[in-house]
Amino acid sequence: MAAKQYSPRVLVLAKDPNTVCRLNANAFQQDAITTFNNFQYVAYYTAASTSPDSVRYVTLGRRNLIETDQDWEKLVLKDYDQTTDDGHNTISIGICTGDGTIHVSFDHHCDDLRYRISPAGVALNPSSHDWTSSLFGPVRNHLPGLEPSAFTSISYPRFVSAGDDLMFEARTGKAGAGSDMMFLYSSERQTYTSRGTYLVGINNNPYPNGISFANGRMHVSWTYRDFIAYEGADDLDNNAHKAQAGPNGPENNFDLNYAYSDDCGQSWCNSVGHTIASLEDTQAVSEPGISPSAKNIAIQKIPKYSGIMNQESQCIGSVTGDFHVLNRDNTSGTEQWRHYLRDAVTGEWTSTAIPDAFPTETGSRGCIASDATGNSIYILLPGNQDTSLMLLRRRKLEGAGYSGFDVLWSGERYDGEPNVDRARLSQGDGILSVFTRTAGTERDVVVLDFEL
Repeated sequence: MAAKQYSPRVLVLAKDPNTVCRLNANAFQQDAITTFNNFQYVAYYTAASTSPDSVRYVTLGRRNLIETDQDWEKLVLKDYDQTTDDGHNTISIGICTGDGTIHVSFDHHCDDLRYRISPAGVALNPSSHDWTSSLFGPVRNHLPGLEPSAFTSISYPRFVSAGDDLMFEARTGKAGAGSDMMFLYSSERQTYTSRGTYLVGINNNPYPNGISFANGRMHVSWTYRDFIAYEGADDLDNNAHKAQAGPNGPENNFDLNYAYSDDCGQSWCNSVGHTIASLEDTQAVSEPGISPSAKNIAIQKIPKYSGIMNQESQCIGSVTGDFHVLNRDNTSGTEQWRHYLRDAVTGEWTSTAIPDAFPTETGSRGCIASDATGNSIYILLPGNQDTSLMLLRRRKLEGAGYSGFDVLWSGERYDGEPNVDRARLSQGDGILSVFTRTAGTERDVVVLDFEL
């Protein structure tokens, strides 16, 4: 049932590059857009020219949210050419709130790490730093304090704010045969240390829906993808796994899993509080983490060929402590999006199908986010068979669980997987900022501001 229509303010950042695959606005970018210290930051690719074979550049924008009429300041990092037309090769940006460093990682699909960092203080005192490319050091193949050998065959970099510090997470290995590593950046030492391989793939690989942190607790949910042997799989020079849709596809995804950590990834518990992995804080990256055989990690058993998507979305209500996952499956006979909820008090899980919105098995992924209180949950669903984008809200009712799904807005001509500025939404200024792109031959990279 439709509620009030919340039409967004549409802010155009740039023309989207003329590529076959979507390089801007993919669900696994954490984050493409974020806010700290009243400045909003966004990361995206721009093209050097309008030519179809043009190189792309990492572009970073910022705007002062206090000065509401201020335009975006933009810097373009032209010393690195992005040339791979592969939708895996996105950009993620992170801000360490303790020392004000800005971290950027980009352009991977089973490649050596590509990473840049600003000097300390840039995000703490943004007005005193001109927003120019000179703020960012050279492209590195390692994180500060660690060796390059730890960062080969990298995909899906993520940054997660953890108090005054920052977490970096990424997959090492290939689809169906990889694991996920985690590293902690200390704002005091300004170096990273390893948390090890915390999600271990064994003849499969885990795909996180995201990493969420609140009140000292880190949450992760994920699905597995089984490895299916193919010709050339053992050949180190074979790049079949780097295709946009490689030989091990999402039809081999199975199960929805969950774990949490109260010590920034050093040890992990399942949903009922039993320790399932313990990793020492060392420079090594090969410690055993959460294996597929760990007890009680599956909160929903979903067989292969049942339409569960990898890397959809999750969030945490920082006040309520309730944990939320958005994913899909066809176990009912129809492919449906589902809102999974872990109640912070009881630890119980519930699953509710979202009505009147039907994804395809491999269509664009949605996004779920919590407001500052955790009492309003926002869900963005892209049309999987058209160019629509829909914003829904679900409210927590005192003593009565969560409400139904209210449609706040629906628009047309969008063609991205929406990314929400979770940091801004959690601050409580009443604005939901969404990073995505428009549809059509001539596309724009945009931010949609909803005043809620």
